[in-house]
Amino acid sequence: MPRLPFLGLLLSLLGFPAAAAPVKILVFGDSLVSGYGIKESEAFPPVLGQRLQADGFSVVVANAGVPGNTTAMGLARLEPALETRPDLVILELGANDMLNDVPIRTTQGNLVRLIRKFRASGARVILTGLAATDQRGAEYKRRFNALF
Repeated sequence: MPRLPFLGLLLSLLGFPAAAAPVKILVFGDSLVSGYGIKESEAFPPVLGQRLQADGFSVVVANAGVPGNTTAMGLARLEPALETRPDLVILELGANDMLNDVPIRTTQGNLVRLIRKFRASGARVILTGLAATDQRGAEYKRRFNALF
């Protein structure tokens, strides 16, 4: 299995040494996280966990992806996610906001609230996103992509 030097370096920079107690990583998002349409073992969270463990990192990676979720839906299920007390959250939401014509200002506000809540719980947060399609015009695409 190929090594993931970038992710290992990132964990190290975030203060998570390879030999410490397992780092709890929560991947919180939509169908891109859940692995909709593929085998559960092929989804991003389990693959990430396997590859980091192969590189010597002690991690537990949880898949908190729900197909179809918007940022508002993510906020609605935030409390149970916080109860897992993750050390690191990879936050991937917003694509369904774009597909459902949610105003960019609303998406941004929801992402900010999610990030603040996760950080307040003690977790580090990595925000990931999907590039907007051209269907909504250049200005929408520029503004949406700037969120990430």
